[in-house]
Amino acid sequence: MSEIKNGHKETWANCYEKAEDSLNNTANCKSYYENYILPYMQYSKIKEFQAAGGYNIAIYLNDGTVLVGKNTSDGVDYYFFPNGKDFNSDTFGIYVDGPQSPESLIRKDCGIKYFAFRFAPASQDTRDKFHLNKGFEPYKYGLTEVTKENLTNGQYACSKDNQIKIWCTALIQLNNWKIPDDYPFKL
Repeated sequence: MSEIKNGHKETWANCYEKAEDSLNNTANCKSYYENYILPYMQYSKIKEFQAAGGYNIAIYLNDGTVLVGKNTSDGVDYYFFPNGKDFNSDTFGIYVDGPQSPESLIRKDCGIKYFAFRFAPASQDTRDKFHLNKGFEPYKYGLTEVTKENLTNGQYACSKDNQIKIWCTALIQLNNWKIPDDYPFKL
């Protein structure tokens, strides 16, 4: 529905494209959601907050779930909480020792209490090849191939040993949207 009104998703303005400072980033990001996303969702409330290095918005859907949007320079990372009570904006962006970068961000309950998606249909980043010209997709940033082996090993692997674990949603998608018998976490 948003594409009917706003044109192809590949042409939508990213909220960080025009901003030169963090105040403009916030205004542009809010405008992004008000134009492209919120009119097409049934929600009870929204909460804007700063975490994990930038603007975030929690959209509390009418069915008790929460969708968190985290804008990046080349797309939007989304985190879906099937049980909205599991979402806490104060603990959403926790960093380990070191600089605040995606590599030091802990996504402790990702793949367990919430699931990662990405929207980057016009990204110029070659690591986004599985998101280019697509819509709301399981997070596959950085993958060279979508295989069980790749999804369970590597930087964002769906594994008990990994702190970030954002490829778990893609692992479930690879298994025809069913939790695999050998899924690394009890749900």
